[in-house]
Amino acid sequence: MMIELRERRLGEDIERALHSLRPLPRVARELLTISSTCDIPLQRIVDLIEYDPVLAARIVRLANSTFFGLRRRVSTIKDAVIVLGIQGVRNLAVGVALLPDPDANEVFGLKLSAASGLNYYAFLDHTLAVAITARRIATILDPANADEAFLAGLIHDLGKPFLAAIDAETYCQVLSAAAERHCDPAVLERETFGCDHGEIAGRLCELWGLPPSLTRVVRMHHEPGQNGPIDLALAGANVLAQLLEIGASGNTCLDAAALRALLRSSLTLEQLNDLASNLPAEVAEACHVYGSCGSAFRPPLESDEIRSRLERLGESDRSTPQASATALREEQ
Repeated sequence: MMIELRERRLGEDIERALHSLRPLPRVARELLTISSTCDIPLQRIVDLIEYDPVLAARIVRLANSTFFGLRRRVSTIKDAVIVLGIQGVRNLAVGVALLPDPDANEVFGLKLSAASGLNYYAFLDHTLAVAITARRIATILDPANADEAFLAGLIHDLGKPFLAAIDAETYCQVLSAAAERHCDPAVLERETFGCDHGEIAGRLCELWGLPPSLTRVVRMHHEPGQNGPIDLALAGANVLAQLLEIGASGNTCLDAAALRALLRSSLTLEQLNDLASNLPAEVAEACHVYGSCGSAFRPPLESDEIRSRLERLGESDRSTPQASATALREEQ
């Protein structure tokens, strides 16, 4: 289904650009296929991963990361697959394929421009922070879908660098205007391009054959009233990443309503505070796992300051559902 845009020519151009993107690597494509099949022999997964030495090395590093808290280190692909599971391996493979590559100055094979207003190292940090936190939150709200929440976090904002690559100067104007008006860039994306980055990311999910449930969460992550466990996990993770100022995605607004919705679920302020306190170190480790150097984000906040920011945001004026990390910092 083509994305519906106000300007037909622009819609056709975007759809054509989406179709021109390079396909997922073979290993990622095959993992997507077999991850939905029951009774796959472990050795088949191992053989497939070993076909890609770079991916194999990253999988072993991830299995040994603090995300999984193992008591012993693993050194073989077989042990790593046992630890991560097929879904975890799939997510890592797809994430490596989809995350922007600032060192190559391109994303999805499209050349990037500094004129777009996006800092791509900061974008990587933000993306990984959201993915990690979404998985942590989903582990509490909906453990069976924690891996899908992680993948949703990796993908949800990928429409931004795509739009930036399509028209860097226009996208820079969108981000500048959004910051000036203190609104979500998605609002101005729709006004300018006729669609927002969530719709673009959802279309990418369709083209790459990702699960429909994941496609829906990614596409609708800026729509109100999405209250499924993964929706809550993704929205809450985005707020925490912004609240702690880990990286940047071009959005200066904090969705206070999303935080309040999360606190109305089974999560407590103490749990969110613990998640936030550990997040900077986990993002730094994730940057290493994924092979990106990451950017130097702000020094980690003390636990008391994190809790204070969470409380102030959660108690902010309900008639004003958006705030900013800068404003919370200046209130100190």
